[in-house]
Amino acid sequence: MARRLALLITLLAVTSFATAGNDWPRFRGPNGTGTSTDKDVPLKWTAADGVLWKTPLTGSGNSSPIVSNGRIFLQSASPAERSLVCIDAATGKVLWTRGLPGQRARMHPKNTLASGTPASDGERVYVASWDGKDLILLAYSKGGDLVWRRDLGAFASQHGAAHSPVVEGGRVFLADDQDGSAVVLGFDAASGRPLWRTERKAFRACYSTPFVRPAGTGAELVVASTAGVSAYDPESGAVNWHCDWAFPKKPLRTVASPVAGAGLIFANAGDGT
Repeated sequence: MARRLALLITLLAVTSFATAGNDWPRFRGPNGTGTSTDKDVPLKWTAADGVLWKTPLTGSGNSSPIVSNGRIFLQSASPAERSLVCIDAATGKVLWTRGLPGQRARMHPKNTLASGTPASDGERVYVASWDGKDLILLAYSKGGDLVWRRDLGAFASQHGAAHSPVVEGGRVFLADDQDGSAVVLGFDAASGRPLWRTERKAFRACYSTPFVRPAGTGAELVVASTAGVSAYDPESGAVNWHCDWAFPKKPLRTVASPVAGAGLIFANAGDGT
């Protein structure tokens, strides 16, 4: 039997990140920076003070919850099903759950069958789901209706999948980085229409989530993997620039996600040292 997840949202009486604060619409928050402009957010709490609700969820997963328009979205999984769960941030009530059939798969003992994080633009929520064999990108309405689905093909990695899409400027982006294959994909957010596909140099599967940063009069999509850091034109997928990593030893998986600040890009790669 799959273990049960318990999601805790804890708030002070004078403030509420989930119900009154800014959205947290993707992995690591607004544009992946891991920072929030909200103030007076509680840093410590106990079960005796500040816990508004606690909602048990079936399945298991390492998915991070996101917050969009007063709703919480996160992924969960059992050996036979992959789920996207929508929860009311004010009450903890499960508003809807949408599932896909799945199967058992080989993966790292600390990984799960639901390790990716959804993303939302306020209109729809986007999720990359791994059924144990294939990777699937889906878009749902706020009410839980399936808007579109794109089958991305087989996913190969001894550690399993953990991909998180990002959405910006009416486009959804996904770095599909796996053993022996690496591509960056762009889709129209409203229709799911494929916009572009750009191949990258592949090593082993990486789990870094892209981000979008201002560049000149426009923007660029920054992606990190074992092959290095690259920036792409969000409209066409063309490579703007690329920087190789230097590995003293064996190149391994890149897991950390890059961020930008003060005109600089910060990223991390691992070589097993």
